[in-house]
Amino acid sequence: METNTGLEAAIGRKATVIGKPSAAFFNEALRTVGCGAGDVLVVGDDMLTDIRGAADCGMRSVLVATGKGTTPYNSASAGQPTFLLSTIASLPALVHSLNRKTHHAADLSA
Repeated sequence: METNTGLEAAIGRKATVIGKPSAAFFNEALRTVGCGAGDVLVVGDDMLTDIRGAADCGMRSVLVATGKGTTPYNSASAGQPTFLLSTIASLPALVHSLNRKTHHAADLSA
C-alpha cells in the first residue's frame, strides 16, 4: 500500500522514505549537525535499528538495556554496541569519562 501519494502529489516529487538502520538516515543526521562519525555517540535501546545503524556508519554506540534493550539479540548482523548501560541514568558519567579521555589525549599530543 502506497502511503506517500498525497505528499508526492503536493510537492510534485517522488518521496524517499528513510529510517533506521539505513545508512542514509545516519549520514543525513551527521550532515545536518556537521559532525564526523567519530565525533558521535549513538544512544539507543534497539540492537537492530540503533546499534546496527551506528556500526554500519562507523559510529560508536551505547545500548541502554531498558525497553527493547532488554531483549537479547544473538544475531551477528545486529552488530555490537561500543558500550552497554543498564540504565540511561548512567549516560552522563559515560560521556564525562569519554570527554575526559579525549581532552587528556589532546593535551598529550600538544
